[in-house]
Amino acid sequence: MRNFVNVVARSFFLSSSLLFHLHKVRFFLRKNCITSIPVGSHWILPHFATITEVIGHYKQLTTRASFDGEEIKDDNLNQMLEAVENAPECTTRKVGTAYVHNLCKAGTLFAAVRLLRLLRDKNIFLGPSAYNIILVTASEKNDVEILSQVFKDLILSFQSLPSSLYLKLARGFVKSNDDVQLLRLVKEVSELTFPSSTKVVNRFIFAFAECGQFDKAILIFEQMENLKCKPDLVTYNTVLDLLGRAGRIDEMLVYFRDMVGNGIEPDLLTYTALIWSFGQSGNIEESLRLFNEMKTKQIRPSIYIYRSLIASLKKMGKIELAMTFLEEMNASMSNLAGPKDFKRTHR
Repeated sequence: MRNFVNVVARSFFLSSSLLFHLHKVRFFLRKNCITSIPVGSHWILPHFATITEVIGHYKQLTTRASFDGEEIKDDNLNQMLEAVENAPECTTRKVGTAYVHNLCKAGTLFAAVRLLRLLRDKNIFLGPSAYNIILVTASEKNDVEILSQVFKDLILSFQSLPSSLYLKLARGFVKSNDDVQLLRLVKEVSELTFPSSTKVVNRFIFAFAECGQFDKAILIFEQMENLKCKPDLVTYNTVLDLLGRAGRIDEMLVYFRDMVGNGIEPDLLTYTALIWSFGQSGNIEESLRLFNEMKTKQIRPSIYIYRSLIASLKKMGKIELAMTFLEEMNASMSNLAGPKDFKRTHR
């Protein structure tokens, strides 16, 4: 028996297909053979691969399976699939994620996506980290098709995603002019997440705005007319903020009128964006008008709005008026709106 075990162990690294069979033998021996060993006998189980060795072995497999960018063969992909299925439950995610990492490193992105889908079809979910690896790699390669596929798979698997993943997606579109692909992705994701579509589309808009892709963010906003979801206060606040940062004041006014026309009441974030933007553009009169309007509606000003007004007034040479607002700010400091009063613009 010991000679047999030694032969099997020595041949372990000669054939990748033996990996999962060895694990099966290991469990079989433990279950069926150990109880029959007389007490006091010395029994040495053969060395079977640790998780580190498994990952190292398949790193070689995934590297060898790709030549000059060619896709990995189905039999090798099936071997990985079976290995993940047969891995101990506590290491399933770690093994599967390692395979995804090595497939991406080998330049076989499509194979990594296929592996994730095959595992998902078998109700094996590796977790966001595995998808994140593909998103980062696809982003670096400007492969918006893979980005879109993986993001949809993420939505299907987890529904609610952190904002960081939306940002990674947006960065992948920086060098892409494929607006058709982007709008198709937004539409499909909005359908997959209905009735929470507005929240999801808001995150798309925020992510693209954060990456400086203002035109794409506006394009997504305008696409909402063709979707089941409709813009809400968060949507408009995000759009007004990005337009203000871009110095596109005329467009900002148009969207503000559209917002009010749709019966959506502006809040502290709305006025903060408007007052800052008009002040930056030199239209201090409009900033002051909006500030008074906000107080009339009993919306508490924040220290940020006061500081914005004071800076704009000083810039315009209105020092005396700036000092008046400074005194007013200091006198009402305890009543000013704080960070907790600022809702997240992208939810």
